[in-house]
Amino acid sequence: MLIRIRDCLKKIKTASIRLVSFLSLLVVLFGLIITYRVWLVTTSFAHQELHNRFDLETTDLLSRINDRIALQEKALLSVVGLFKASDTVERNEFYNFVSAMRVADNYPGMQGLGYSVVVHPEDKNEHIDSVRRDGFLDYNITPEGKRELYTSIIYLEPFDWRNQRAFGYDMFTERVRREAMSKARDTGEATISGKVKLLQESNEKVQPGFLMYVPVYKNRTQNNTIEERRAHILGWVYSPFRMYDLMDGTLGKVNPNLAIRIYDGNVASNDKLLYSTQVQPEYHNKDLQFFSTTLVSINKHDWLVSVSALPAFKATGSWQKPRTVAGKVP
Repeated sequence: MLIRIRDCLKKIKTASIRLVSFLSLLVVLFGLIITYRVWLVTTSFAHQELHNRFDLETTDLLSRINDRIALQEKALLSVVGLFKASDTVERNEFYNFVSAMRVADNYPGMQGLGYSVVVHPEDKNEHIDSVRRDGFLDYNITPEGKRELYTSIIYLEPFDWRNQRAFGYDMFTERVRREAMSKARDTGEATISGKVKLLQESNEKVQPGFLMYVPVYKNRTQNNTIEERRAHILGWVYSPFRMYDLMDGTLGKVNPNLAIRIYDGNVASNDKLLYSTQVQPEYHNKDLQFFSTTLVSINKHDWLVSVSALPAFKATGSWQKPRTVAGKVP
């Protein structure tokens, strides 16, 4: 009898130990499930927080670009106002007006402000003689040759060694410039060109460039149609831009952990690359978690802006919280 009771108690004790072990296991398992769920939530929050920051910084970057281009356009429009206020703008008037604008200080990236005049073939010789009478004895319209229409850069300030390279150049002889000038003339609005190599470039530290044009028409004329605008065009106020100078002044405070690329047009090809913050193209070829491409219209012209997060960007997220949660396993 005593043996049976002892066996019974032994079985009960064994069962109790198993029950306690089972309950302990359940508690641990339950704790792991709760911890895993909390980890998922905190990880999701951290991931979303990083995505929100990426989207915010990308939006801010695009806004900076648009604002800077708009600022440059205002500069050109102010010079157009000078031409509207007078039937003729002499060289010294142009110089004084542009000098007062303090281009280098107020418009970073703008290589200068200039004026390209329309010259009809029958007026070409007189035009050349008039500029030479201003003291530029070697002035000529370049490249040489007979054409149905000439244009010539006659004013460009500051008239430094870079800008003197463009003096007398007929921008209508180059396809990309001509397309932008024609579009500006026909629409009556500011227009930028595609990617070009500026005449101001030397053989060192060459940067991709583009130009912005605003048409100047004869005063006191109606210019409501394309035909009227083409008939009354006098020339273009314009500005050349070195892309890296412009963007470095525009994006100076952008997160350094973002890789930025800007392409001319709507295709991300190396020959269309205007600007890049990274020399390592592989950052743009990987399947990155944070990546965006945006097609933006800049004064009648498309730019494709690519933004991707470098590895250091993800490291700035709130990833310590999920790790802390994961560390609190019962």
